Amino acid sequence: MSDTTSFETTVIKQLLLPVLNLKKRFPWLPGARSVQAEAAFIGISEDELMDARIRYDMAAKQAALELLKEDAIVDALNAKPFGEKGTIVAVGDGLTEDLQGWFEILKHVLEIGTEGGFRCVNAAVSGYTSLDCLRTFERDVILEKPDWVIFAVGSHDAMRLHGVPSRTLVSLAEYWENISAMESMAGEVSKNPVIWVTPPPVDIELMKQSPLFEGSILEADLHHYREVLAGKTGIVVDPYGQRLGRPVGPWNVSGDGFHLTTAGHMETVRALFRAFAGVTSGS
Repeated sequence: MSDTTSFETTVIKQLLLPVLNLKKRFPWLPGARSVQAEAAFIGISEDELMDARIRYDMAAKQAALELLKEDAIVDALNAKPFGEKGTIVAVGDGLTEDLQGWFEILKHVLEIGTEGGFRCVNAAVSGYTSLDCLRTFERDVILEKPDWVIFAVGSHDAMRLHGVPSRTLVSLAEYWENISAMESMAGEVSKNPVIWVTPPPVDIELMKQSPLFEGSILEADLHHYREVLAGKTGIVVDPYGQRLGRPVGPWNVSGDGFHLTTAGHMETVRALFRAFAGVTSGS
């Protein structure tokens, strides 16, 4: 095995594997539904892939157990923010798709801390912009007949490609149109308010050193995308993007500067329940 291949394998195992789900990207390909074929495509063994996914689920469950030791989380659950039961679907990018990320932690919090009447569908796909989410929204969200829809998209919309740094990947006007279209579609199947999770800040210096990204994400741009979400009706989670600290706490982001650590994902879950509490109290 060459040094390059060894490096790529290390990157895959440490950073990409939690957000590599080929079945989401290629739902119509039979091979994408085979763990053996998926592992071969990624470049690892079937056992390695299965073991990794078990570890990720265990990590998410352990994070949920830690959160359930906190009075604020217990109080929030007692208020039954999602009701007694229902289907919760999340759309977004790799920050949400992450198999040990905030949505998977939330799923375990609800499974352990309630009567277990919730079905949580993680429809997020790493690298997705709001346009990507809109393109697959009917297939990935509407067909699930959601009671709640959580939007957590915007980070990749705000990316400035290295080759075209003068513009963001998706303009603010297009971003507003994309999320408004999805909001309208969600309103046709769910009577509950939409939940908007704002894009968190990144560590730009670490991102510049990472081989994973074709561009940079600036805080000045993210601020404007958060402003768009803050103006929407529904429940806005962390409208000012402060849940990871300002500047970003190094314990909250991974070595690539973009993806979150378990601590960072837990902060997103806390922020979500705080947002529900704020709506309930009328603040």
